[in-house]
Amino acid sequence: VLNIGQDWENQFAGKIKELSSLDRPTAQFYFETISTAISDLSPRRHPGSLTTTVMELNSLLEASSKQGSILPNSGVFLLVRTDESGQQRFISMYLPKDFKKSTAIEPVVLWAGIPGSERRLAGRIGRFCEFPENAGKMSQDDGRPSPVYLIPHVPVTPFDNLTDEVSDLKESLHFIQEYFKKEKVALAGTSTASGAVLEFAIQYPELLSRILIFSGSKLDPWPESEIFQIQEKLAPKPTAFPPLTWIDFPFETESLGQGKLLLSVLEDAGYIVQPVQRVKGGLSLSQVTDRLVLWAE
Repeated sequence: VLNIGQDWENQFAGKIKELSSLDRPTAQFYFETISTAISDLSPRRHPGSLTTTVMELNSLLEASSKQGSILPNSGVFLLVRTDESGQQRFISMYLPKDFKKSTAIEPVVLWAGIPGSERRLAGRIGRFCEFPENAGKMSQDDGRPSPVYLIPHVPVTPFDNLTDEVSDLKESLHFIQEYFKKEKVALAGTSTASGAVLEFAIQYPELLSRILIFSGSKLDPWPESEIFQIQEKLAPKPTAFPPLTWIDFPFETESLGQGKLLLSVLEDAGYIVQPVQRVKGGLSLSQVTDRLVLWAE
């Protein structure tokens, strides 16, 4: 039985109105989901997951009233923002246990570029962090900021070009920086999406604290460019360029994509200051999430 009272819409709307402009889109998304589900629900049908959604909205509103933030204390969470066109855009998150107790946090953003994979990636990050053997290592307070993992959702329709993708990435990062009140974030890109991360870093190095690139067969940001054109694009290295970690999957990059070429150019231009990590086998989502956590922690 679902019983939320006759005046539930006004009650929720009043509480949502009191939220900050950054938190309001998330609560509004839950509210609209509930409204649509109730209007489509037949009188004798079991409410099912609708009950859970109502509880989640109540939970985040209560968290905001008590702690000043709708974010839960830990776990996977869906954050919603409104883009420049007024459309709802989503960011899947994983919040490590006790992150709110940390004196400082670091937003760690994974630009994955795979529509529909974002929540699964957040869950995989969570399982790796919560695995007993790993959790003990990560719970140690060594004075470093506590990472908070964010995976912006990308549109189902592919971007028309790299410029559009970088613009979308910039908008997502601007929201994240404003939400967490941070001037810089740590940014990682995987395979195809790594091209946008590199391009963004070249244009806006001052917005990043560090960069992680997963280089696979689909890393091919400038397919029409000759090597001299890529050299001209990447050199000289920007003065404020953040530390760059490069994880290469030679099984893929030896014969496909621009990963091997880009790495050579970046090394020659002085971008790579840490040893390149070369991993056997192919680039998989589990490789991405597990190595992302090890890098972030």
